[in-house]
Amino acid sequence: MNNFFYDFMLAIVSAIVGALFGFIIPKLLKKNEEQTVNIIDKQLVFKQIHVEQNQYVYREAPKRREKNRKTSSSNSGGEVFIIYVLGSLFLIYGYLKFEMEISRILIVLTVLLESAFITASINIMKKHCVDIKIKAILLFNIIATVGVPVLVYLMQYPIQGLLIDKKAVLDMIEQDGLISLLGNSDTYGFLLYQSIGVILIFGYILFVMLGTLHILSMANLALNSRLKKMWVWLYKRTIKFCNSCGWYIFFGIILLVISFLLVSGMLVALINNIGA
Repeated sequence: MNNFFYDFMLAIVSAIVGALFGFIIPKLLKKNEEQTVNIIDKQLVFKQIHVEQNQYVYREAPKRREKNRKTSSSNSGGEVFIIYVLGSLFLIYGYLKFEMEISRILIVLTVLLESAFITASINIMKKHCVDIKIKAILLFNIIATVGVPVLVYLMQYPIQGLLIDKKAVLDMIEQDGLISLLGNSDTYGFLLYQSIGVILIFGYILFVMLGTLHILSMANLALNSRLKKMWVWLYKRTIKFCNSCGWYIFFGIILLVISFLLVSGMLVALINNIGA
């Protein structure tokens, strides 16, 4: 009950902070009063903004740095296998040791991003004419972020696969060492897939955050708003993640689906059925 109350309070605080962030974003977009008249009917078009800003931001062709490629001695198959096994064991141990903290961080980030997305998108769309691609990206971010709490739930209650007492496994590892986990290949494989899925969830949240920051930097630059140097910097750093609306949504869906298959146990069950 205490853990539930603590998680509930974290979610509320995160929602409040995210909503405040969502209200601050349009304020950063707002220009001085005497200049506001010129941008009331400004249309925010995804492709047009990219064309205009790429001409301005990338005036100089980026210099290619020549990297000296040194041929390194290849490791033997046995060394690679040992590194893989040890790395996977430490990954599983870290996942079991900090599962509660990981779940809370994911929930906080999800609620924070979701509330910021909803608040910011409502404020932006009601003040400016936004094209379908920008709306699609913002809507995808809002809907897709809702799926993260579902993934967190599936971490603890997978749809398929083994019903593992993770506390008992953690106690066994701390008592008998990491190698003891290899005694049960099914448990080892299931936990390894879940651990990789958690890493992908973090990567997915980061991907969505970068996409949203790119949309916001685009809007700021198109409206010629304050803090221009900051928005130019963000634009340059995030354009590779959101250069195409279709690619952005497609890649986001791929990350979400793979994360779902890993943490839910469905991928393990599918592999076992194929191998049977």
